[in-house]
Amino acid sequence: MCMFVSVPMSKEILDTILAVRAHKTFIIRNNHVKPKADFDWYEENKRYFFDLELPKGLRACEADYDMIYYGLSEEILDKWRNTPYEELSKETFRTDWKEEKTA
Repeated sequence: MCMFVSVPMSKEILDTILAVRAHKTFIIRNNHVKPKADFDWYEENKRYFFDLELPKGLRACEADYDMIYYGLSEEILDKWRNTPYEELSKETFRTDWKEEKTA
């Protein structure tokens, strides 16, 4: 049987999301200063994400990496940025399917 499981937001998840997004901005701007012919911000930033020690709730997978860019609106990020850290766990970062084992 499958069920939905909510993954609560945390300071560590938020900090990781913001760091990965900031890294994207940095490497793109840095490429304007020091151009590389084969520059691919998506792949370079993905390597950065996969090399991080990810906090509980974030997975080293393509789906979580893509969610950082395509699944989170600026509106929700602003809300999380303005939420006191101790209250972030009341917010849902992601909802996953979890297969429940039956006896």
